[in-house]
Amino acid sequence: MFRVIAHLDMDAFYASVEQRDNPDLSGNPSQLERPPPQLVPLQV
Repeated sequence: MFRVIAHLDMDAFYASVEQRDNPDLSGNPSQLERPPPQLVPLQV
């Protein structure tokens, strides 16, 4: 049996897209918010 497990970090992708669209965000800490109680702090 052959299995492949892939993990995609889409939170970092969405933060990178926001920084591309708004260069003022680049170099600053970012926080991606999800419905409570989950908050995902990111440094991109």
